[in-house]
Amino acid sequence: MHSVLHYTVQPGDTLTLITISIRASAGVGVKDVIAVNPEVNFDPLSENTLLKIPYYSAGGHFIYQTRIGDTTKSICEGLANTATLTVLDLINHNYAISKHKKTLDLSKLKVNQVLSIPYTPH
Repeated sequence: MHSVLHYTVQPGDTLTLITISIRASAGVGVKDVIAVNPEVNFDPLSENTLLKIPYYSAGGHFIYQTRIGDTTKSICEGLANTATLTVLDLINHNYAISKHKKTLDLSKLKVNQVLSIPYTPH
C-alpha cells in the first residue's frame, strides 16, 4: 500500500491552507508536502497543480460506511488515489481489529456497514 493522497490545487489555495484543512485526517504539515513534491514550484503555487499529500504522520486508518452496491473490490478501486488499498489489505485490517472475528464476512457487505480503511507510512 502507498499512503499518498492526490490533491489538485484550487483557486485561492495556499500550501498552508491545504495542510490545515487536511491535518486532522492526514497529520501532515507544510514541510511534509514540500518533501514529497520536489518537482513542484511552491512560490507561487499554481492552481491545477497536482500535489501528493503524504499520510505517514497519520493514525493508520479512517472510517468508511458502505453504500448500496459496495463490494470490497469497488471500495478499494474507489479509494485507489487515497489509500492505494487492495482487497486483501482491507480484509486483513478489518479482521485484525474485529471483536467479532467468527462472524466477520466481508464477502457480503451490508448497507451502512462500517469498515476501517488502513493506510501505512512511507
